[in-house]
Amino acid sequence: LTSVHEDNENTPLNELYPEHIAALERAGLPLPPVYPTLKEAADKLKEITASRSSEEEQQRKKKAQKDYKRATYFVMGRSTNFWSTPVCGMISNLVKKHDLPWLRFKMANSRFANLGELLEGDLSNKVMAGIIDENMVDRPCNCNVRSLREDGTCAYGGDCRKKLVIYGLTDRNTKKTYFGKTVQHLKERTSQHFNEVWKIIDSKLHPNDMAKKKLARATDSFANHFAQICGDCTNSNHVRAKLKQNVSIEVIWQGDSIKCTKSARTRECRICMVERKQIMQALRDDKHKVINENDDIYAACKCSSRFHKFTDIHSFALRKRLTQ
Repeated sequence: LTSVHEDNENTPLNELYPEHIAALERAGLPLPPVYPTLKEAADKLKEITASRSSEEEQQRKKKAQKDYKRATYFVMGRSTNFWSTPVCGMISNLVKKHDLPWLRFKMANSRFANLGELLEGDLSNKVMAGIIDENMVDRPCNCNVRSLREDGTCAYGGDCRKKLVIYGLTDRNTKKTYFGKTVQHLKERTSQHFNEVWKIIDSKLHPNDMAKKKLARATDSFANHFAQICGDCTNSNHVRAKLKQNVSIEVIWQGDSIKCTKSARTRECRICMVERKQIMQALRDDKHKVINENDDIYAACKCSSRFHKFTDIHSFALRKRLTQ
């Protein structure tokens, strides 16, 4: 599906999807005399979604919770060609054979650590005991007038110089939240978010500037959401001042710098997995309160791997005793 933006919002659906319309005509299905624009279709879909009664939504959630409580989970270690019949097939056959309609099973496959991996992990924890990365430790707040709120308090609650965190940026008006990750200081990443909001607004103020329009297209869902709220701003400082009052910033999770860096740029990146888990949990609770899009779940890892600047906080005698 096509995302709605200023270049295609006034384009009719039959021009955006000519092959789909032709397929519907060949099938002989009833078609509207005038096709709506993409913006009109999107607005209509939002109205239909919002018109669902809260009672039906509560019933759906209760039914889902009931099904989860009734389900029996089987967690199996991954194996290759160990059984001729899959485990789920075996359980299904047993349910039919012994007439067990109450058994509603769900499968979960997991790879368990072997003895060698357990010993290696324990040894690594002992060797790295008391060692930290000096470049990644938390620093005290050093916010200036540019970062402080009007009442003089830190907008980050003193967490402005934390790294390797999963954070939430909540719109105080709509209570919608954007979840993100960063290996930088939290206030540096938040400042980048605020700058992207201004890029969208600036591109609308200069519609003929293709360079600014290109920068606006590369922004994320946070910028698209708050650009609508800050549409009356005339410069980047005005945007920053408005967002400082309208955005609530929270640190949800902080990872260990040494452990997280080992998995950076891989499919098993630890900080990326925690971010995806947080987004999916929020979508499951109430998808209308989440600003993130599906791209934030399926996107590739962009965490940077780097060399550590180790610092030993223990004496040599204590370290020797810990590693024995």
